[in-house]
Amino acid sequence: MIAPAQTNPNLDGDGTLNANDAFPLESAEQLDTDNNKVNDTIVFS
Repeated sequence: MIAPAQTNPNLDGDGTLNANDAFPLESAEQLDTDNNKVNDTIVFS
């Protein structure tokens, strides 16, 4: 069986390849620069 990521290099269609996308199934998010598993657009107050 072939995994979907192998047949579609951009699963969420956001223009960022899965290999470079911290959130390959979430089109609104691509970055997690601090590697905390939370996207970079969330602001904690």
